[in-house]
Amino acid sequence: MIGSITGKVMDFSPRSRIFKVCEYHQQRIEIVPAHDCSKNWSGSSKGMEPDMAVEMTHNLKDSGCQIQVLHADNDSTTTSRLNVDFDDLGKKMTKIMLKKDFQKSCINCQRNFKS
Repeated sequence: MIGSITGKVMDFSPRSRIFKVCEYHQQRIEIVPAHDCSKNWSGSSKGMEPDMAVEMTHNLKDSGCQIQVLHADNDSTTTSRLNVDFDDLGKKMTKIMLKKDFQKSCINCQRNFKS
């Protein structure tokens, strides 16, 4: 998460489904040696973003930071999960996502109305 006023990173939350050391030894049916494993996610890849958004929002709220508006892509899963805990949190689309959605709707209109 990046602050709108400062433009600095406020919080981050990495997620990883695989780790090459584990994968290598599991494919060879060997005992995985002790290592510093960065694998910390077992769910679907689609569920990573909403989980990270909720975790980071809670972290910032717990540290005393006020979050009024979240600028993000148009992901309904993230929005619905954030609305469970944060009723008053506003959401706006980023300029890039707004432009992509507009372009996509123009292309769909072009396909539907050939003339």
